[in-house]
Amino acid sequence: MPQLNIATYFSQVFWLLITFGLLYLMMWRTFLPKISNVAKKRSNKISDLLNKAEHMKTDAKNLEDDIKGELAHAKKLAYNRIEKAQAEINQKYSEEIFKIEKDLANKTHEVEEKGKQFLKDSPNKIKDITKDIADHLIKSFTKVTITNDEILNVIEKIQANKN
Repeated sequence: MPQLNIATYFSQVFWLLITFGLLYLMMWRTFLPKISNVAKKRSNKISDLLNKAEHMKTDAKNLEDDIKGELAHAKKLAYNRIEKAQAEINQKYSEEIFKIEKDLANKTHEVEEKGKQFLKDSPNKIKDITKDIADHLIKSFTKVTITNDEILNVIEKIQANKN
């Protein structure tokens, strides 16, 4: 095998060094700067994006805090309005209940007074009604004419006998 021949070692090492040297120079001068620039651009872009993300995160946190504050304020305002409305409703309810109870008391008093007056007047009304019925019956069935005083005397006697 020719590669294992000692006489060709020097030329093989020489060409190896030349080839790898040229490849190293070509890589160092052309490919590595391009790769380095790409790596730097990527690194800068990643840094910028991370900074923007951190800034956006801070903005989002501030916005969230603002929203929470406004929400808490809105809840407090709504709760106060509800309490105020409830107080107004309770006040109106109490006033209406008071009016209704007052009207009921007045009407109850009126009915009681009318009932007392009715009970007071009922014996006289009963006498008048009885007199009218008796007068009508007597005139309808007989041709006898009786005065109102006579009918009232008979009614009073009947009532006196009942008691």
